[in-house]
Amino acid sequence: LGEVYSQQGRWNEAIALYQQAVPIWEDLGESGNRGSALYETGVALFQQEKYAEALPFLQQALPLRQAAGDTSGEANVLNVIGLAVSLVLAGLLWNTTSSAREATALTAQLSAIDHEATQALRAQGGAPTNPA
Repeated sequence: LGEVYSQQGRWNEAIALYQQAVPIWEDLGESGNRGSALYETGVALFQQEKYAEALPFLQQALPLRQAAGDTSGEANVLNVIGLAVSLVLAGLLWNTTSSAREATALTAQLSAIDHEATQALRAQGGAPTNPA
């Protein structure tokens, strides 16, 4: 049913079902299916652009896929992990770049305000004409 919800884009409902399945598969000793449920949880979070939240599920799925000898599944997990890490890092870089631009703009505004205040003080005779 989780797969049906995923195909319909009903990500939160799919995640809830995958999360219910994880301990059931674990109790049954079905590590391959547990890995699939963890992987699908990660993919559903990824689809919602919750890349950082997806990573722990994908990282848990990877050794289970490897232990099962599921090389195709392992490749899929590694692929999504790579994409998620790239998008998390890109977001951090974007935020850093945006913050740097904002800081530069704020510095320019503060410099202009300081210049205006200095000019006003000079006009009133309260500021030196040659600041150090």
